Amino acid sequence: MASDLHQGYLVLADITGFTAYLSEAELDHANAILGELTERIIAHLTPLMILVEVEGDAVYGHLPAERVDRGETLVELFEATYVAFRDQVTGVRRRTTCDCNACRSLPMLDLKIICHYGDYALQTVANRSKPLGSDVNLAHRLLKNHVTMTTGWRAYILFTEPAFEKLNLPPAMFQRDVDDAQEFGEVVTYCLDLNARYQEIVAARKVVVEADQSDFSMEQEVDAPPPVVWEWMNDPVKRAMGTEMSFRPLPLTNGRMGPGAKNHCIHGKELAYILTIVDWRPFEYFTQEIEAAGRLGKAVVETVYFEPIGEKTRVITRARVLLRPRWFGRLFFKLYIKKELEEGADRLKALIAQHVAA
Repeated sequence: MASDLHQGYLVLADITGFTAYLSEAELDHANAILGELTERIIAHLTPLMILVEVEGDAVYGHLPAERVDRGETLVELFEATYVAFRDQVTGVRRRTTCDCNACRSLPMLDLKIICHYGDYALQTVANRSKPLGSDVNLAHRLLKNHVTMTTGWRAYILFTEPAFEKLNLPPAMFQRDVDDAQEFGEVVTYCLDLNARYQEIVAARKVVVEADQSDFSMEQEVDAPPPVVWEWMNDPVKRAMGTEMSFRPLPLTNGRMGPGAKNHCIHGKELAYILTIVDWRPFEYFTQEIEAAGRLGKAVVETVYFEPIGEKTRVITRARVLLRPRWFGRLFFKLYIKKELEEGADRLKALIAQHVAA
């Protein structure tokens, strides 16, 4: 038996309504459905999170602090996990012709995610590692909280104050509260309504460059899962590594990145491009319009897709020229933008390879 000390995020994704659902559903059907939902939660969390175990209705894992530099990536990971969970629940309910209680009672199920930052020891017994410590106990204690009672939310992310501050998250979208954690005293929490975010994400317009619409396309296989590649492409510091460019993000008024947010691409002291996000589906794709500085206006719209291939990611970039006349737009793209896209992709792939190898 061995143990070592770490700092990081302790995460519990808990399927709510689990006990009531089992009491009303046929056990064999319910077990199969809950197994599918749990597997989907694990599949979305584990590209970043280290799975510890499944504790009944909760997926439990930890995330060393050094794995996340851009705090919003963790929020996006949780949101994407919830979207996958809700889509699975909705899909099973719609496509089944079974009228058993297990299928009819599916809307009872929802998901809450607890995230706490603190110290823990990793104890290894029989080749399995498990976090231990007071912060581990606090994270588990917060599975029983007053969020639903005070807000009416059934699905939410709960960050403790240490996690919220460590991630440097914008406060505008979160509800601050104080929860009585009994033996741990009062705990300051920041919560996000996942159902509301799900409705926003589903309702958002889809803007993508399809294969038959593109003037330029490029594919690369990167030796890292989609959440890692996504963070490298959207973290301003990482994105600028190995280049003279710098990226200055201009997020939305709520402090988040998403449709309408901009990135200013700076070369030396001069503004080179303005990148405006028009569609944003974390870990699946994003679409942005590239505006050349000066009087040319919007030059190109590009969609970057992230396709998981085991532990790797196929990154597909498709771009369509917006400048008119078309001959001029294509010439401008070939002379100024195409080379930067190709060199930027090669540089990013090499940097991620170094990061993974370290």
